[in-house]
Amino acid sequence: MKSALVQRQPPNSDAEGFFIPISYQCVNLQLDKIFPLPREEPMAKVNTKLVVGVLAGLGVLTGGRILVNGPVSPDQSFPLTITIKDPQGKPVKDFQITQEKLMHLIVVSNDLGFYEHIHPTFTSNGRFEVSTALPQAGPYTLFSDFKPVGMRHQTTALPLSVAGSPTPASSPQVSLARTKTFSTTRVNLSLSNPAIQSTKQTKPLAGQEVKVTFDLRDTATGRPVSNLQPYLGAGGHLVILHQLPQLTAQSYIHAHALPLWGTNGSSSTTADEHSTHAQLASATSSAPGRVDFLVTFPKAGRYKLWGQFSRGGQIMTADFWSELAV
Repeated sequence: MKSALVQRQPPNSDAEGFFIPISYQCVNLQLDKIFPLPREEPMAKVNTKLVVGVLAGLGVLTGGRILVNGPVSPDQSFPLTITIKDPQGKPVKDFQITQEKLMHLIVVSNDLGFYEHIHPTFTSNGRFEVSTALPQAGPYTLFSDFKPVGMRHQTTALPLSVAGSPTPASSPQVSLARTKTFSTTRVNLSLSNPAIQSTKQTKPLAGQEVKVTFDLRDTATGRPVSNLQPYLGAGGHLVILHQLPQLTAQSYIHAHALPLWGTNGSSSTTADEHSTHAQLASATSSAPGRVDFLVTFPKAGRYKLWGQFSRGGQIMTADFWSELAV
C-alpha cells in the first residue's frame, strides 16, 4: 500500500471531528435520508440538501450538503460549496489524499448525457469549494468521493437542479456501440467473456468480476497510442453509473486502472482498492495503448461508463453504454 498524504486543518476553538478507526477496504455505501438544511446557514438556501450516507454494517454516518448562491441557470458559471460533517454534526477537518486529490466530484445529468470530473478545493471546517457550469435545464446528481482521516472511503450523492424545462431533444441517444472516435483517438471497449458486442450477443452477468478494457488507437495511423501518461496516479480513471430513475450512491462505481506501464508497455505499480463495488486491476497491461480495469457490477441493468485518460498531456473522456444480464 502506498503511503498516504494527509491535509490537516490547524486546530481552533471548535471540537475536533470524530473519526472511527476502521480498516481501509472497499465497502457498500447506502443513501439513507435527505433533510433540509438548518435555517442558520448564512448562504442562500437554493437547491440545498443534507444527504446522510450509511456505511453498511458499520453505523458510521457522514453528512454531505451542497450550497449554491441562488438559482442555477444553463451554461452560467456558478460557485458551489460542499460541506462534510461527522456523526455528531461537526465539520470534518482532516481528509486523506487519494489518487492525488482530497475530493473527486463527479457531476452528471440524471439522464447520464452530461459528465464532469472536477476537484473542489478544501478550505476549512469540512468545506470544499468549486465553480462549474451545467449545459441544460433539469436534474443533476453530484457524487462526492472522499476519505476522512481514520474512516473508510465514502461517497455522497447530492441532488441539484438547473432552472428551466429540458427539451425532448436534449435526451441522449443510447448506443451500445463498442468502438467510437474521440477527436484524434479511436477507442474500442471490451468486457471479459462473455463480451458485449451487440444486443444480440450474450451479456456479462451481474455480480461477477468483469475485465473492462479500453484500447486506444490513433485515428490517423490506426496504431496503438504511444503517448499515454498517468492520470491521477494511475493509467486511467473509470466511473460507471447504473441507469436508474433516481441516482444514489449505490449507483456509483469508481475505479482506477492498474498498473501503470513504462515506455516498453510493461507494468509494475499497484494501488489501493477504495471504491464502492469496484476492484482495481492488478494484472499486467501487455499492450501499448491498452488500459484495463476489474469491476464487479452489483446488479443487472444498463450502465454508462466514462473512461478518462491522459494522452500527450490532454485529458480525454471516452463514454460508452453497456448492459448486464441477471
